Amino acid sequence: MSDKFQIVDKNEVALNQLMSTIRKIEGLVSPLGAKWKAGMSSYYYKRLAELTLTMDGGPTPTDETIEDVAEVLRIQMHQELFGSK
Repeated sequence: MSDKFQIVDKNEVALNQLMSTIRKIEGLVSPLGAKWKAGMSSYYYKRLAELTLTMDGGPTPTDETIEDVAEVLRIQMHQELFGSK
């Protein structure tokens, strides 16, 4: 298997794992509180955004770009999971 396919496979695995983790966090009734849940969600949405921005070998995104894309992903996934913002 070529290096390019191995990288794609690793990215796909990472993408699926991040999305699974976000779904688990979003579905939790956290005994640690809403602040913990919001912080964890924010962290994982940013990692998902960073991965999607760099998957095809693009330049390293800025923090602002990562935050903007993370917010778009959060809205899209929340609508997918719960049917609203």
